[in-house]
Amino acid sequence: MAKSEFRKYVDSAQSLPDDVILGNIVWHTVNDGAYSLDSIDKLFEALDMNPAFVPEPTSQFNAFEKACTKALAVAKPYSVGRYTHQIMAIREVVKTGEVVKRQLIREVRDSRAQKLRHEAVAEIVFYRPQARSGKIDRSVAPRIRPTLLPTMLPEEREHVQAVLDEFSTQFDRLYNFIDGDKLRGVVRNYLGFVNAVMMKSGVYFVHRNREDELEKLRTFVDAMGNGCKVELIPIPELKRLRESVIEAFQDEAVKELNEVVAAINKVRSTRATITMQAVAKLTEQYQQVMRKSTEYTRTLRCTQDRTAGAAEIALASLDALRADMQEQESK
Repeated sequence: MAKSEFRKYVDSAQSLPDDVILGNIVWHTVNDGAYSLDSIDKLFEALDMNPAFVPEPTSQFNAFEKACTKALAVAKPYSVGRYTHQIMAIREVVKTGEVVKRQLIREVRDSRAQKLRHEAVAEIVFYRPQARSGKIDRSVAPRIRPTLLPTMLPEEREHVQAVLDEFSTQFDRLYNFIDGDKLRGVVRNYLGFVNAVMMKSGVYFVHRNREDELEKLRTFVDAMGNGCKVELIPIPELKRLRESVIEAFQDEAVKELNEVVAAINKVRSTRATITMQAVAKLTEQYQQVMRKSTEYTRTLRCTQDRTAGAAEIALASLDALRADMQEQESK
């Protein structure tokens, strides 16, 4: 496994014990792009990373929705005679179990910038794929029909067509590849897997006992190219730095436990029937926070003074939720 330059220096010098390093400060850069899902899958396997974090392919409908949003971004004002036209929206007009239709809405303004009218000048029809045995066959090409409408003037054809072309480009990219947003999600989820603590937005701490998995993540992100990278900055075992990490860890644990309590209260107050699935999900959410809390309490050799109260409230809320469910079942 590849190591950081600092770690290479420490290993080669053989003058510093392993426990001189508390862990790594971590941040990552993932640029937008088209990342091959097949390449991601193969890298996960080659690096022996946890396959649970391989991203799922984007569904046809999600790619369709996102492509509509991105296509609108290229629409610019253009002149037709004395008037200014612009594609202002891609508006949904039909949505059923079989088809979704959206129209490109063009706005017309006069020389005084007064809005005169809106008209649909093109439409995009998306035909929902048919599931077989509960699954969508990705080998079947998506069915999408973009069409220019008679309301479009000849002078504006190239401008309207440019938006449709951008939609087609974006849909292909979003459906057949992983975009930057989704890849960033993979990195964030994997940082969660190695129990990273957020020090501030986008900056994390990972304890040295997770260094092997962290190096795998760095190697994976660097292999994506396109300027993607994970920076690892080793920090020494110093009292001041340890206290900063402990404070951030406790802030995060209290926040996450409060979120568990809020989610439990929402279920108790808004659901007529409390299901076993809902209880199991919230229990796992609570246990995940506690597993991380237990690990950091051990590795950082700190007490749980700040988190203990929040944990007790969360556990009491879970017990109350289970009692509510049992009461419902007994009726």
